[in-house]
Amino acid sequence: MVSRSENEKYFQDPIKKYRKQFPSINDSSSKYLSVIIPTYEEVDRLPDMMKDTMNYLEQRQICMTFYNNDLK
Repeated sequence: MVSRSENEKYFQDPIKKYRKQFPSINDSSSKYLSVIIPTYEEVDRLPDMMKDTMNYLEQRQICMTFYNNDLK
């Protein structure tokens, strides 16, 4: 097991402006999936790609309960 100093156990929350303890790997997840799509000069391909991507994510959501239910 890796030993950490007291300062390594915390980070500065940029929004709330206070020191916060890093989450444990054993904690329940609190992050959601973000998909970033580069679209420079891709206007013709974008609708099909979005449709395929959403279909894929919706199928994964059915299979995996930890996905957020807010796919939009």
